[in-house]
Amino acid sequence: VIQKIVKKWSTTITAWRVMDRDKSGSISKTEFKQGLQESGIVGLDEEMLQSLWLKLDADGSGEIDYKEFKGTFTRWIVGV
Repeated sequence: VIQKIVKKWSTTITAWRVMDRDKSGSISKTEFKQGLQESGIVGLDEEMLQSLWLKLDADGSGEIDYKEFKGTFTRWIVGV
């Protein structure tokens, strides 16, 4: 799934713009799910969505800020 996400968006900022739908500066879980679906990444069960969410929401705040997103997405791109 992570490889699909990385292949879909070539840069962190592109992915961020798709996910931060309301341009609030953070991504809610709803925005995250919608962003994945609208990008053609569908069929993920709730367990996989939760796993991805927990990787991105590093501070456990319930929202993903750009710093968290960029850090995780960059690690995914380089394969760490």
